Amino acid sequence: EQQVLAQLGGAARVSLCQLHGIERDPLAVQAASVALELARLQAAPGLLPETAHLQVANALETDWHAVLPKPDRWTFIVGNPPFAGKKEQSPAQKSDMQRVWVDTPGTGVLDYVTAWIRRTAQLVRGTEATAALVTTSSVVQGEQVGALWRGLRADGPVHLRFAHAPFSWTADATVHVVVLGLGAHPATPPVLYD
Repeated sequence: EQQVLAQLGGAARVSLCQLHGIERDPLAVQAASVALELARLQAAPGLLPETAHLQVANALETDWHAVLPKPDRWTFIVGNPPFAGKKEQSPAQKSDMQRVWVDTPGTGVLDYVTAWIRRTAQLVRGTEATAALVTTSSVVQGEQVGALWRGLRADGPVHLRFAHAPFSWTADATVHVVVLGLGAHPATPPVLYD
């Protein structure tokens, strides 16, 4: 990896065709497509057009392996999934949770964001890919911890490679979040950012 970065002058170059995304809001997909194309034009005017692989879909109804069939060490999954506690989930969100967690014992206590954590773990498992997700801090506290990690490890090994300590995220409301870094292999040593 360092040899490749050295050859690139210390900066990794990413092509739009290397970007894959799933978003249920068509306007958000269109806005992302336009923003990515504008950034490409500013960075490299005159290059042939490229297109990111963005699709309008419910990420929890989508087979992530169909979107990204061969994750490798250059695959990085980054996300900020929706937050909804177990009591705030809509009927559609409860249906999504059932689809993702099926009959995994104890998962009725989990926040909605954990469905993305499980989908991510399923995608990176057995690969060199890594992931970072912004998630509610409640998934690393209390009753959710055991249910989440028992459920994730029931499918096979997945490791917490790094985490960021809780911090306030202010948007429409203030919520405390953490960033979780997941991978199929343990980091030596795992890192806690503060």
